[in-house]
Amino acid sequence: MDEPDRSWPAVLIKLNSALANGYISLPNNEKVFRADSVTIVCCANTAGSGASDKYSTAQQLDASTLDRFSFMHIGYDEKVELACAGNDKELLDFLHEFRSIDHELKLGAPLLSYRGISKAAKFIELFGLEKALELRILKDMTRDNVRKLSNALKSKGHDDQYVKALDHIVRTMPMEDY
Repeated sequence: MDEPDRSWPAVLIKLNSALANGYISLPNNEKVFRADSVTIVCCANTAGSGASDKYSTAQQLDASTLDRFSFMHIGYDEKVELACAGNDKELLDFLHEFRSIDHELKLGAPLLSYRGISKAAKFIELFGLEKALELRILKDMTRDNVRKLSNALKSKGHDDQYVKALDHIVRTMPMEDY
């Protein structure tokens, strides 16, 4: 089941009942029993705790639903990420550092999922590095936060095409209204 934290509560009540009883009742009163070999797996971006900055439409799951599942964090596979980045190790290293700095400084950067990495690589190919950064990586980040990102990269010893592009973007971004 994908994204139960975005499901209707009535659907989850039906799921809870099926998990507890080992069968689901259909509208025609037929019961469909779960085979012993079946394992129910749910995947979600949250642990059922509700909305966050990155997942604003996630709903809090009730205790009875949460009680039926065990939780396991599964991160991104670097081999898959590298393939998504078009085998561009330098790009992937930058994106990993970007993720780390965003997490540390809470800059509000967009999610860099497999989809995001793929699109970033494609946008670099289509539009060049600076425009790709603006359109895919920095979207909706403030000038000040892009500057913080660039400074954090420099403080960690980075002085590459990505830092140079970020610095140029900062210089050309409009000032925020205060």
